[in-house]
Amino acid sequence: MCAFSQMGYRDTKLFEEIFIPQIMSYNMAILLTVLMPHDIIMILKAFISLNIMNDRVFSDLSNVINKQRMENVPYSISQITTILWQYAVYKAVTSDNQFESFVKTIMADSRLSVDACLQDKDLIRFVQAAHVYDRKISVGGLARFKQFKFINESPLSAKERSVGIWLSRVTGYQFQKSIALENSGHIPDFYDSTKKIVVEFDGPTHFLVNTDGQLYSDAQTLLRDYIMKNKDGVKVVTIPYHIWDTIQNDLHAHSYLTCELEKVNS
Repeated sequence: MCAFSQMGYRDTKLFEEIFIPQIMSYNMAILLTVLMPHDIIMILKAFISLNIMNDRVFSDLSNVINKQRMENVPYSISQITTILWQYAVYKAVTSDNQFESFVKTIMADSRLSVDACLQDKDLIRFVQAAHVYDRKISVGGLARFKQFKFINESPLSAKERSVGIWLSRVTGYQFQKSIALENSGHIPDFYDSTKKIVVEFDGPTHFLVNTDGQLYSDAQTLLRDYIMKNKDGVKVVTIPYHIWDTIQNDLHAHSYLTCELEKVNS
């Protein structure tokens, strides 16, 4: 499962008809107790990243994590943050609050603090998870987070630049680059703050590939959109790279972007 996750390969039939039934035939709770935190987190991340939302697996994982933490098995703040982020993805994808109590228990842990010496990426993931679960972040914590907003920034690719050029030609909008959203601190590719519309160009790293060649948005992308829609209150337009690659000419580019913007702005 971890290997498939790392490759970004999502074979729905293989997972649902072979892997999952075999996993379910064992006593997961017993098997998991012999694993260390790093291994448990790898399993959790593999299921989440492949969008395999199996309640029994997640429930067994949650029980083992709680048991180990009660027995003072060392979970680093970075590992705890990773767990919170995975369940944030689960909630974003399924809109299910099944693991809300588990997450609240972790967040109430006095050992976990936004002001702890976290790595930048861990702080970002923590704030993302906290926003999903409506945890109030201290002013100091949010200020630190916003100092790290440049981590989300990267040079525009040629395709992103072409999208930006055509967005500037669609009348009635004023898109800007490198504008951090107020609540989450996320920096979208393009943002019209007046109309509160975000445009994200999603390249190949945002997708999983199924055996039929169909592309699916990966877990991190789904969480990104969920946070922007539900916490920042913005409308999100995603431009998949494989759709943009089919653009034939200037007229096609203009009509495509105009249509996508009208969908969310109607």
